[in-house]
Amino acid sequence: MTEGCRCLDSLASTTSIACAVDAAPERRIQRRRRVIKGGKVVFNNGQSVIDCSVRDLSEGGAKLLLRDPIILPHDFQLQMLDGRLIPCELRWARNGAVGVKFRGA
Repeated sequence: MTEGCRCLDSLASTTSIACAVDAAPERRIQRRRRVIKGGKVVFNNGQSVIDCSVRDLSEGGAKLLLRDPIILPHDFQLQMLDGRLIPCELRWARNGAVGVKFRGA
């Protein structure tokens, strides 16, 4: 493990604290396109909802921006403005941004 960085895989499923090396290599299989869309992070059986901005999007995942650094669960849903709910898995988090993988993608 790189000094100063913790892998999400080793954390409990209810935490989201992670970091990445600034010069991390590109590991995406699918190319992301830059977008600016509103969305919501939904968890806790729909009882918790947090506004976010979707900044990068691919068929397999997305980069979300959050206003405040918060702890997110490992699994949650991304609600798009058109009402679609997309099951997500948290992959990384840093500086108010999170990377998610769409479950089933």
